[in-house]
Amino acid sequence: MFQNMWQRFFVFVRYLERVRVVPLQYIGSIAGVIFLRVFFENYSSPHASGMYTSWLTTFLHYPLFYLAISFSLILAVHAYTRIALPLLLKAWVFLFPLILLPPWIDLLYTAGRGWGQAYLFQTGPELVRSFFTFFGPWFEPGITLGIRIEVVVVLLCVGFLAWVFSNRLWRVAAAILSVYGVFFLYFSFPSIIALVFGDVSVFSDVSDVLHSWFASSLLSTIHTPSPLPLDAVLLFEHQFNIFFARVWWIVFFIQAAVVCRLVRPRLFAVWKTNLRLERIVYYIGWTGTGIVIAALLFHRVSWNGIDIMAIAMVFFLMAINFWVAVGINDIADYDTDRIANPDRPFVSGQITKMEQQWITWGLFGFLVAGSLLINYLFFIFSLVFQVVYYLYSSPPFRIKKYFLLNNVFVAFNGVVAVLAGFFAVSPVQRLRIFPASVFWLLFGILVLAVHVKDIKDVAGDKSAGIITIPVLFGLERGKRIIGIFIALGVLLSSLFIGTLWGVGFCFLFAVLFYWALLRKPFEERLLFYFFYGYLACMLFFVFYAV
Repeated sequence: MFQNMWQRFFVFVRYLERVRVVPLQYIGSIAGVIFLRVFFENYSSPHASGMYTSWLTTFLHYPLFYLAISFSLILAVHAYTRIALPLLLKAWVFLFPLILLPPWIDLLYTAGRGWGQAYLFQTGPELVRSFFTFFGPWFEPGITLGIRIEVVVVLLCVGFLAWVFSNRLWRVAAAILSVYGVFFLYFSFPSIIALVFGDVSVFSDVSDVLHSWFASSLLSTIHTPSPLPLDAVLLFEHQFNIFFARVWWIVFFIQAAVVCRLVRPRLFAVWKTNLRLERIVYYIGWTGTGIVIAALLFHRVSWNGIDIMAIAMVFFLMAINFWVAVGINDIADYDTDRIANPDRPFVSGQITKMEQQWITWGLFGFLVAGSLLINYLFFIFSLVFQVVYYLYSSPPFRIKKYFLLNNVFVAFNGVVAVLAGFFAVSPVQRLRIFPASVFWLLFGILVLAVHVKDIKDVAGDKSAGIITIPVLFGLERGKRIIGIFIALGVLLSSLFIGTLWGVGFCFLFAVLFYWALLRKPFEERLLFYFFYGYLACMLFFVFYAV
């Protein structure tokens, strides 16, 4: 019997090594299994209201939980067995349907009644006892029989793999213990957070601590376009799902990056050279400006830890937004970049078109899920940002070919970044709450200033027939004209400031920008440094004026 089992195992391993499946098929299979798990769980662990799972909260929380814990388990198994990660990832896809077991086991065990599933809400001593007693007492809701059997099956598989690939008992024990530790950490994470940052003496204190954090955070005022639940229990569940979905989004993103780094180190290293950090800080700066405007408008300049985590997530999502746009733009700009930017990874052949597209689509998936977890309007403005840049970069419209209109699009996306930051923290989610005068003033400033991006690409733009100010008037004269535009935009921004000192500061930066443009050799990075200083001073004077 054992010989038969060994033979079948090695046949399975050889199959995994040979199988060729399109990545989209893997993604579709994983998504399908997760959907079925959530569907079955609506019967095995029904909500008290009897309603089906909310797509915007639970349908993000659960999938992100499954993906995050899966990647933690894969990395733990890899650490103790040294099995190649590509092989482990394939095995994970084929074994992933195991997550369908718990709902069915619970339904069979309870003769169709179901058994409520939930995180462990326990005090410190109770968590210790639960760790050493395989998740502790049989509470309902809690860690059900189905979940415990699922964990046992996974532990047996991990122990078997560790023995086959290492043939050492200590590695088997270490692998089983670490995988069990991963399960326990995920299942008890709400309690661990409450214990670290709050006062927990009885199990009910865990939910009380979390409830008090949610009530004092932006989760109490914003998320979806529909009104928040009036029922206290439903409101807590809504906020709980959003918060922990954010946590698992962050964990999953970090782990996905680590896996990519380990599986494709060359590709990861090459992609990092194209991050364009100066431009990321540029858009994060405008997003931060929107946050400051909201804080001033609603007189709220302090947030708790949940809000600070969300704001950090907003900044990172804006970076992802830019990376997605860059991925699309680099493919569309292949001919132009061969002349103006020949060292970029895609045009230099270091990244293939298919690799570029998969990186871009992967980042877009994270962008969609992460933006929905901030709030609905932030998600909308993230999509607007992408659509504008797509129309700007890609055929058939390729707006960047049209003189002046191209920079109107780029300027508009700067204002979109401001609006995204504003509505990420605004307690009022009505579009017209953003001051119209501020919108038009920012738009006017950016329309004047964004021409600076055309200086570095003048050779490529000329070869591609793209009309810009440097192409039309020549590089040196074009720089002077752009310098005047930027100076006017900076001076125009003095309307935000009600002090003479502020007007003097704007004049100083107008001179600095003009000097940086005419300086030889021209360095775009220097302009970005001046911009960061200008924006920081601007925000300081606005606060000072208020």
